[in-house]
Amino acid sequence: MKTSKTIHNLEELDLCAQDIVAIARETSRDNQSTVVTLSGDLGAGKTTLAQHLAQALGVTEEVSSPTFVIAKYYDLTDQSWRRLVHIDAYRLEGEPLEPLGFTELFADADNLVVIEWPEYIKSVLPQQCTDVAIAINPDESRTITIAQQD
Repeated sequence: MKTSKTIHNLEELDLCAQDIVAIARETSRDNQSTVVTLSGDLGAGKTTLAQHLAQALGVTEEVSSPTFVIAKYYDLTDQSWRRLVHIDAYRLEGEPLEPLGFTELFADADNLVVIEWPEYIKSVLPQQCTDVAIAINPDESRTITIAQQD
């Protein structure tokens, strides 16, 4: 499945985030975490989309980029998952990934894992992911493409 939407404002981004959460719920499995990858150029809006995903999941605390800490964890209530894990993999290119515990993280079905810059940790990603690509258009709107990988 692959779908694209053009986003012109934050209200449309809210709706798109709700759609992504719904797709993630539909594809969650009992034996592994649900993974949503966010790809796009620097400044495309990956962190902003992650913030809107967190909001759609009921996270009330401030969600900021985990660039320097690699991952941030948010507790969820009344959701399909117990935790939202927000990862920024930008600084991980060429780094050993085993010590970071991604294998265990991805094996926990209670986690919804949202990953910015997934291309830097492609070797450890689960096979099934919801891939979200964000492209900046000439008019500064964004085209968001959502694709399911099995």
